[in-house]
Amino acid sequence: MLARLRSFLLKIPVLVALALVAAWFLFAWFGFDPLVKWAAPKFIADKSRHQLSIAEARFDPFALSVSVKGLKLAEPDGKPLLAFDDLFVDFEAASLFKWAWTFDAIRLTGPRARMELLADGRLNWSGLIEAFKDEEEKPEKPLPRLLIRRIVLERGWVDVADRKVDFETSLSPLALTLTDLSTLPEDKGAHTLAATTEIGARVRWKGDVTLKPVLATGELAVDSLPLAKAWPYLEARLNMAPPEGVAALGLKYKVGWADKKLSLNVDDLSLAVDRLALRGAPAAAPAVTLERLALSGGRFDLGRRSLEIGEIALNGGRVALTRAADGRIDLQDWFVAPAQGQVASAPDITGKAPAPAAPAKAGQAPAAAQPAAAEPAWRIGLGRFSLDQMAIHFTDLGFVKPLTAEVGNLKIGFKAHAELGAGEPKAELEDLGIDVSGIRLLSGEVKDPVLVLGGVVVEEGRVDLAGQNATLGRIALLNGQMEVVRDARGQRPLLEALRRQPAKAVAERVVVVAARKTLDWRYRVGEVEANGFRLALRDESITPFVKFTVQDIQASAKGLSEDLKAAIPVRMGFRVLEGGRFEASGKVAPGRPTADLKLNLVDLALSPVQPYLAKASNLLLAGGRASTAGQVRYGDGKVRYTGGFHVDDLLINEISTGERFLAWKSVSSNDLAATPTSLDIGELRLDRPGLKLVIFKDKSTSLAKAFQKGAPTAEAGNKEAKAPASPWDEDDAAVSTAVTPAVAKAAEAKPAPAGQASAGGKADPAFRVNIERVRIDQGEMDFADLSLALPFGTRIHEFKGNINGISNKPGGQAELELDGRVDEFGLARAVGQLDTFDPTGFMDIKVVFQNVEMTRLTPYTATFVGRKIESGKLSLDLEYKLKQRQMQGENKIVMNKLTLGERVESPTAKNLPLDLAIAILQDSNGVIDLDLPVSGSLDDPKFSYGRIIWKAIGNIITKIVTAPFRALGALFGGGGEKLEKVAFEAGEAGLTPPEKEKFKQIAQILNKRPGLALTVQGAWSAEIDRPALKERQLRRAVAEKMGVKLAADEDPGPISTANPKARAGLEALYAARFGETQWKMLNGKWLQANPDKKQESAGGKMVSRLKNLFKPEEPLSAEDLGQLKGADLHALLYQRLLDKETVDDAVLVKLAQSRGQAVVDALVALGTPADRVKSGAAAKFEGEGREVPAKLELGVAKR
Repeated sequence: MLARLRSFLLKIPVLVALALVAAWFLFAWFGFDPLVKWAAPKFIADKSRHQLSIAEARFDPFALSVSVKGLKLAEPDGKPLLAFDDLFVDFEAASLFKWAWTFDAIRLTGPRARMELLADGRLNWSGLIEAFKDEEEKPEKPLPRLLIRRIVLERGWVDVADRKVDFETSLSPLALTLTDLSTLPEDKGAHTLAATTEIGARVRWKGDVTLKPVLATGELAVDSLPLAKAWPYLEARLNMAPPEGVAALGLKYKVGWADKKLSLNVDDLSLAVDRLALRGAPAAAPAVTLERLALSGGRFDLGRRSLEIGEIALNGGRVALTRAADGRIDLQDWFVAPAQGQVASAPDITGKAPAPAAPAKAGQAPAAAQPAAAEPAWRIGLGRFSLDQMAIHFTDLGFVKPLTAEVGNLKIGFKAHAELGAGEPKAELEDLGIDVSGIRLLSGEVKDPVLVLGGVVVEEGRVDLAGQNATLGRIALLNGQMEVVRDARGQRPLLEALRRQPAKAVAERVVVVAARKTLDWRYRVGEVEANGFRLALRDESITPFVKFTVQDIQASAKGLSEDLKAAIPVRMGFRVLEGGRFEASGKVAPGRPTADLKLNLVDLALSPVQPYLAKASNLLLAGGRASTAGQVRYGDGKVRYTGGFHVDDLLINEISTGERFLAWKSVSSNDLAATPTSLDIGELRLDRPGLKLVIFKDKSTSLAKAFQKGAPTAEAGNKEAKAPASPWDEDDAAVSTAVTPAVAKAAEAKPAPAGQASAGGKADPAFRVNIERVRIDQGEMDFADLSLALPFGTRIHEFKGNINGISNKPGGQAELELDGRVDEFGLARAVGQLDTFDPTGFMDIKVVFQNVEMTRLTPYTATFVGRKIESGKLSLDLEYKLKQRQMQGENKIVMNKLTLGERVESPTAKNLPLDLAIAILQDSNGVIDLDLPVSGSLDDPKFSYGRIIWKAIGNIITKIVTAPFRALGALFGGGGEKLEKVAFEAGEAGLTPPEKEKFKQIAQILNKRPGLALTVQGAWSAEIDRPALKERQLRRAVAEKMGVKLAADEDPGPISTANPKARAGLEALYAARFGETQWKMLNGKWLQANPDKKQESAGGKMVSRLKNLFKPEEPLSAEDLGQLKGADLHALLYQRLLDKETVDDAVLVKLAQSRGQAVVDALVALGTPADRVKSGAAAKFEGEGREVPAKLELGVAKR
């Protein structure tokens, strides 16, 4: 047995085999370690000059296992690349029978690797990789048959660095377990990896690997990845502070390699970033914060070129942006622009930049590029994107006061899909929804927002970027609030808030855009609406400030599209907090542009504008509502509004008294047409208008005071100081009046001043007004004049009528017919034509007042003539004609049963005998009828129509009382001035027939004017009556001497000196009155002067001679001789007796009284009541002539 064994062992094959086995074991125990330590470093050094060292290498020939400990691999300069504590490989001998390399276990303990991206863009491993890279590509060989039961990596460590950005981190500890790794068909191995990085991230990886075919499936999860730790890698590219936040990644993958094609599928891809915060480098507060970013449901298929993401959700966060004055957003400063002309190329897998193409050899044409096969487009889909609870804060420094927009919550949702890489990129958004809430716009440091918007909602959106088509179902703006203010300085803060800074130079930016065909965007919005808006208008420039609030504002537009010429249905409405409601609906085509809208404004309160009225007046707008309904059309640059309106319950009071100034129940029209250049109204109805007009004590009017603010100017004061104290002081040159009782002649109108344009020469107005008819019903006016000695007031009510054809067209004339009641029983009426917009250019109006109680006019008579009115009725028929500012008026005044009362003290009253004037003017029926033609120029600064009337009345009264008989003569015909006296012959008290004829006319006047009384003032004249009475007395004395018997008042007639009786009577009367001696002496001288007249008897002659004997005759003086020679002795006696005759003044007075009584008796005889005719005191007449007139004075008869 032993021999046979020895024989077998000594055989050469056996010995060779045993020698090999021995060598095997000897090599394993003694040669493997030194060989590996020497050969491996040398091989590496020869190939790449890298440094390799091995602490220990063992081979177990029995277990077929290898163990390498303390391996270190370094770059040529000694920088470490790779090191591990122990590598254990356990080869399974059974693999010889499986025709596959089979390893029971491969275990790597304590590996430490370093991956570094150098500053030149190369990897620190690139030198080693290049050294072992084949220069020529070899055909791909099939993978060897391999089976690894278990691969374990323990306590691994990887250092990662990027010298370009000074980024460095470590992954540790790394742990990897891989089981049943096989290249055998359909065999697969499982692996797991768990690692925690130096930056705190945890990596979990597990899966299966199949090497034939090459296929790997598994799951990868990375948790708690701090973004700040990765910042150095991005720091060089971003001008930011390190980001804050933690990221997590999870996915399932399937990677395969077959037929030289890589296949990659990723499922359940998820990415989450929590507590993200981004800020600029110098900023303290983060500009972007995000509570959570989550990507889920991701799927990637490299073969199908598709990427599907189930959802991307961003929740909670805030974005704060600032726009500089030059237009740049601060986020733009986060990105570092590359140096001009610098183009960075990505390194290939070896870390080297792509080499430039090799130049073609001489004489060799460059190879034609093979056309690339068209690849299908990448399809990218996003099932849902959602952004919620995102706040935005945007500040624009381009405004004088920085403008800040705040958004409380931005919510966005949509789904999307895109196609890239084949032709034009395509992208679509669907189910787009945007909800923005809590919007505020602030200016500067002001806390109150300029604008508040509750929300902006976009629904049912769809955007096709390739087709440039967008569709939105609805856009809604909700619950907006804005306040528009004009402050006390007149400035508008809203405009100030929107005032931009002066333009500054903006850094030039070069933008390169790929050339592509562009299309016009098409869009359609189903509906745009605004709901719940509120607009507060406040004007603080006046006191108290005006506040006007428009609320519940709603507006909508439907069917908006890029076709701006298409008609868009629109609606709008709002309420006014102070009162009122507005609605509008219709269609608008902005591209044409055209509009057709129905408007309805209901009961808009007018009282809020009271401060504006108070600023310009002393009035209080206590109430009023405005309404309108109609249609506005716009097209071809023209706008027109047609419809109706009404202003109801208007009440304007005086602030000082609280009394009504102006009011009406309603002003309305259903036929209104308005354009920017015209206003046309068919019928304007004025229902129950009321007006108050007061003339105050200082002559000012309530109308002027209502609109008078502040103290009067110096000029106004001067004018007021120069105003006449009474209407009687008006300069007669200012007006031309012709006053004639009864019917006056029409005064000729004066020509218009030179240069004054006629109506036909006026240009058409820029704004045309035409009102076909104004209907007034139930109007009233309260009038008071407090400037009078006794305050006056009256009321015109039940005022009604029509004004037709109102127009501001040059020459346009309106027809008016108005009437109303004055007080209780009076009537007022106006009929005629006028140019309503230029009444001084043309007016022809007849105004009638009938049955007006004159007692109401007492204040006027008290002021102007100092008398009250006890009773009477007044009717006026006034006709005003104005043409080119020249006035011609016809005023007919009828007063019925006018009775004056007691006197009233008034400093402006003129003392006129009104009672007499009234008695003269008032007929037997108690009627006074006057015509007062008036004319003048309105351009005369002294022109005043009221003063003209009173001036005319004053003239009437003055002329009547100064020449009453002339006035009566004018009234009843004939020369009235001849009736005012009765002429008597000298010394006579009897009436001559011509004078008696006057009495008939006077008696008629007195009978027709029962208010008149007549006083006859008998007159006497010493120069006229005394000689006549003396002669009459002498004649009667001579007649008595003659023996003639005479009646008491009988005139004996003239004395004839040829009558002997007369001569004897004269001689006897002369002797009786002058003495017998004087008679004889006169007679002797006469005879001596006229000796031829002596007719003596014989006895007489004897006596004369005897006288001459004793006393001779004295010669006559020259004077006596001149008087007596040739004179009639008895005529001389008569004259000397007449010269000696005397008549006392008492006789003359009695003669005057007789004359007055004679007139009285004559008038009474003609039927004049005796109680209205009386003889007055005698008066001495100082005039000349042969007649003495008795004056007739008219007075007022006693009642």
